[in-house]
Amino acid sequence: LVVLLMAGLASSYSTSTEVNLAGNERMEAQLFYLAEAGIAQVKKHLNTLGVPITGTGPDGTEPVQVFFEEPIGQAGGAQGLFTAYVDPQARQEGKPTKFVAITVRAWMPNSPNFTDLEQMASGTTIWWTTGDVLRGPVHSNDQLNINGDPIYLKEVTSSASTTNEVNPSNPDFREGITFDVPTIELPNDTGLLRAKAQEADGLYFGGNADLVLGYDSVTDFSYVDVDVGAGFVRYQLPANGVIHVEGTVTLKGLLNGQLTIASTGDMYLLDDILYNSDPRVNPDSDDLLGLVSEQNIIVDDTAANLDAGDETFMCILMALNTSFTVENYASGTPRGSLKIIGGVIQNRRGPVGTFNSGGIVSGYSKDYAWDFRLADNPPPSFPTTGVIVTLSWKERDPSYDISSNVF
Repeated sequence: LVVLLMAGLASSYSTSTEVNLAGNERMEAQLFYLAEAGIAQVKKHLNTLGVPITGTGPDGTEPVQVFFEEPIGQAGGAQGLFTAYVDPQARQEGKPTKFVAITVRAWMPNSPNFTDLEQMASGTTIWWTTGDVLRGPVHSNDQLNINGDPIYLKEVTSSASTTNEVNPSNPDFREGITFDVPTIELPNDTGLLRAKAQEADGLYFGGNADLVLGYDSVTDFSYVDVDVGAGFVRYQLPANGVIHVEGTVTLKGLLNGQLTIASTGDMYLLDDILYNSDPRVNPDSDDLLGLVSEQNIIVDDTAANLDAGDETFMCILMALNTSFTVENYASGTPRGSLKIIGGVIQNRRGPVGTFNSGGIVSGYSKDYAWDFRLADNPPPSFPTTGVIVTLSWKERDPSYDISSNVF
């Protein structure tokens, strides 16, 4: 069995996701090599058959799945999954050799947290400290500032050459830290999302708006209640999954579906934002939320957020020109843990609390977890970093003209 045409496809990262959103060159390379390894596995499988593979369909020429979410990787190296299809090339019937196309999609179940600058506009340094737990990959275009013993459970990358550590600090980089990686640029604005929202199957609002997400399980109806100043009006979630607001947004609620909300002004989170199906409990959950602000995304000082309990936001957050932060983070008593199930992408790292040698003094400690689904399925029209990466490659045998068989 001679395989002369191979196409390897690796999903790019969004948060990342998140992978599509805030990835780095090392992760791109890891995904590429995982896809290559997947192709090698398929070739090994084909060699064991002894005869040309037969596809599905009435004539046996449709693609056949040979691996599904198969674990792949090496000890101490990148670990991931791959799915592979083999497509017998019908146009090669009767030829002395049998051509097939191998398609491999490889991914790692991670979505990164990304920051461009690790200081506030005033020059105040933002610190990672004891009690902070980062459960997904982290990238910064700046130098990471560490005061204490934060835990990074996945790979950390930085465009700086060192970390800035003060006092007795012992950061726990479970999968290591890589310095001097190329910087990643954020999108400039929400213009593309505005255009999507203005389409017939989107939702566009020309001024400040209060949004409440909801789901009626009895009628299986997903909706968003919107108040632009004259009382709430209920809308079905837009078919193309995009809402855009020209101004400030307030938001809370429960999402059943896939949605991206964008605003030109600040975005205030009034209370927990949850999925109807929690991906930590149900890996097959298809609920996804993306939040994109041209300014800040702020955990508001509502009574619900001041109840000295954890706050949970299931979404991928992107603050294009400023920060993800907490209102009045430096006042009051500790409020608990700020749990993000998704990812955080921001221009400047924003403060969410204050601390001293004894721990959190006010605001929240950080507990940021990745949503592994974002690597394969980001929210509708969610912005990318603008980094163009290789998603496929082809290898051909120069001794035989197969140009007519490229599809």
